[in-house]
Amino acid sequence: MSDKKYCALTFDDGPSDTTKFILDILKFYNCTASFFVIGDRIKTDDQKETMRKAVAQGCTIENHSYTHGKLIEMSDEELLEEFNKTQEIVYDAVGEYPQFFRAPGLNDKGRLYDVIPLPFAGGSAGTAEWNSRLGDVTSNIDERIKGILSVVCDGHIILMHDCSGNYLTAATLRYIIPKLKEEGYEFVNLRELFRIKGIDPKSASRMQWKDVVKE
Repeated sequence: MSDKKYCALTFDDGPSDTTKFILDILKFYNCTASFFVIGDRIKTDDQKETMRKAVAQGCTIENHSYTHGKLIEMSDEELLEEFNKTQEIVYDAVGEYPQFFRAPGLNDKGRLYDVIPLPFAGGSAGTAEWNSRLGDVTSNIDERIKGILSVVCDGHIILMHDCSGNYLTAATLRYIIPKLKEEGYEFVNLRELFRIKGIDPKSASRMQWKDVVKE
């Protein structure tokens, strides 16, 4: 049995200028990842081409809603519109539908599980890595590295953000990827992680997957 460990890099809130830098880094280190996109941010040919580039590199495009709004305050009809619009936009851009959903802010309370017909992906980076405000503690790359290394384990879903201007995430990747590879980790996209672990993502209901492990 292999001693290799696996984890999935995932990125929320793109596509953006940051996505392109991240894809270059992933290609350099021969890694794949999954990108949870916001449908309303996919408007230009350049953004669609970025998504196609990701898929060509072995990455997957997943659903992070259409507006990134407060889904728990929406009606069932509004929830389905948030979900379906992004599904169709992604399909139009890359030729395949997302297979996972991540709720904005990881807020999965209420009726979301009853309305959204995909498995929910959670995850963690050990810190508020989405925040790139200068002077904030999470703008410190060392804190981001420490956060990820504190939560990563075999089967872990690493949750990061490729929102516009979040260049510190790209910089963090240049350290954690080779560091974790030295520790025996392989980076795969989310769909690959479930296949490798032999787990059906639909096998657990009304929950967000954070670690893909068998109980």
